[in-house]
Amino acid sequence: MLFTTVQNVLYMTDAESTKILANKLYNLNGFKKLDVANLLARKGRYWQMVAAEFFKNFDFSNESLDAALRKVFELIGNIDGVEDAKLLLKRFGLRYRQCNRTFISAIVVSKLTVKLMALNNNLHGKQVDHKVSCDEFIECVAGLNDGDDFAPDILKELYESIRKQPLYLK
Repeated sequence: MLFTTVQNVLYMTDAESTKILANKLYNLNGFKKLDVANLLARKGRYWQMVAAEFFKNFDFSNESLDAALRKVFELIGNIDGVEDAKLLLKRFGLRYRQCNRTFISAIVVSKLTVKLMALNNNLHGKQVDHKVSCDEFIECVAGLNDGDDFAPDILKELYESIRKQPLYLK
């Protein structure tokens, strides 16, 4: 019984500390944008909990995927140099899916988010020889929706939005 109680206290302490740290990260209290991005991309259960608490500060209800990403990147900045950036995007995808049930799963959100990041870098990168067309982008994400294709209208909207306004500033 004592062992279970100690485990519960330790878990509660982790839960409390993750909330405190997540709020400090969200408010940039003692942290720089790059610090936030790197910490949210760290591996491990504790950092997964921190990221979950951090993303609870965002309400993505009725927001397009690109608008939600812009909100996050406005706070944490560019993630190009972040090790395990895909893990950060996976954690973002979990929260986006909680708020927005338009996608089949958080995994689908994460996969599409990675493709949107690549599209953003292609369309707004300085040393890119060939800019991807909308049709090429749609072809690139074919089957990504759990084996099915996304509605072309949604993909065209995402493409045009990112073409007109980058997800983040370099």
